[in-house]
Formats: sequence, C-alpha cells, structure tokens
Amino acid sequence: ASVSAFRLMEPAAVREVFELNFFSALALARALVALDAGHGRLRSIVFISSAASVRGEKAASAYCASKGALDAMVRALAAELAPAVRVNAVLPGLMDTRMSRGTMEHPGFADMLAARYPLGLGDVRDAGAAVRLLLSDSCRWVTGASFVVDGGRTA
Repeated sequence: ASVSAFRLMEPAAVREVFELNFFSALALARALVALDAGHGRLRSIVFISSAASVRGEKAASAYCASKGALDAMVRALAAELAPAVRVNAVLPGLMDTRMSRGTMEHPGFADMLAARYPLGLGDVRDAGAAVRLLLSDSCRWVTGASFVVDGGRTA
C-alpha cells in the first residue's frame, strides 16, 4: 500500500502508511520514556527511517512523507529528551528486505538499481552497523541526527 502513485492512493491507505511509519514510532518512544520514568536507564533511541525521506521516490509520496515526519519527530524528541536521552535515525537506501523483495525480483531491476548506488546495493547488516554505532558511547555527543546509509545514492 505504501508504493503507489499519489493520485491512486485512497486516504485510508495514506493513513495506514503513516500509522506504520510514524504513529507506531511515536507510540514506541512514548512507551520507552514512560517505562524509564525516573530510572535513567534509557540513554538512546534509534529509529529506522528511509533515505527516500530526503531524496523522494516516484510512486512513494505517502511513504516518503511518513518517513519525513519521522525524521522531524527525531529532531524534536532529541531536543525534548536531552540531555538524558539521545534520539537519532538511520535512513537506509533500498536493500533486500521483505518490503523490497518483490521489486528486486523483477528481471534486470536489481541491476538497474545497483547502478544508481555508487557503492552498489547494501543489505540490512549495513543499516544494523549504523544503529549499533548510534547506540554506542562512541556517539555520546550525537542526537537529532539522520544518518543516511545508502551506498552514496544521495551524494
């Protein structure tokens, strides 16, 4: 439902995309902060957004907008929860996931996409490495950041 030309998307489908990509993240952040209230154990939150939020993609306006809203929430929460909690986002480019698998299986499509990425297509381990870095003490002075991990496509 998230990949469709904007003129074909029904309002209910747009709401579903925002529910999945934005409102669920907001609910998760609220729950984490509530669970940690007064304990000081929550030090960092990292959300998974998308490089499409800063680049845009055809037939993905609702998806891009929902991830853009998530990016804005990350910046706002970073300001609101500092200095106790750092809030950041990883913005991966297209990689082999359940969501992209159908698209990637079209003959020649993966090769065409790979040509758009200077470092080739990545996989979930690349995004995972960025998440681990942002959660670590090595990034103790990083908050409100949107860390693009897309093999150079947005460069």
